Amino acid sequence: MSPTERAERAQRILDDEVFQSMMEEIRMGLVASLETLPMGDVDTQHIVALQLQLLKQMRTRLASYGNDAALERKVAKESSFRAKMLETYSSLRRPGAATS
Repeated sequence: MSPTERAERAQRILDDEVFQSMMEEIRMGLVASLETLPMGDVDTQHIVALQLQLLKQMRTRLASYGNDAALERKVAKESSFRAKMLETYSSLRRPGAATS
């Protein structure tokens, strides 16, 4: 799968109402459990905090696929431009090329 295809699929997932609802429900459940944990239950608090961070990382990772695709397009565009410039420069240096 190309970065562009992956970015498009990731964006569809991020835009999906069911996905958004699911992520929010999970987040709210984790926050609720964190709020009700006893103050001294540091281990469980830590686990829930890690789960919240992982949930956020899932969204961030999906969004980063779009950034990867944008970078790939920019690199391809610059490579194409560089190749055209080298071709133009080479044609000007050839014997018999017209000079201005």
